[in-house]
Amino acid sequence: TLHRRYGGCNKQVRARPFPAQSEQYRNLEFFHQYMSNGLTINAPGYRE
Repeated sequence: TLHRRYGGCNKQVRARPFPAQSEQYRNLEFFHQYMSNGLTINAPGYRE
């Protein structure tokens, strides 16, 4: 699942992963969904 992939990323940077279906992973999933709906990215150092 997506939450397992998030946990794997956390392990790769030697961070303690959150439990599956935790609020942190659900919020991160919501953020990724929101960004993938065509929101323009505007950040310092961002290049297309």
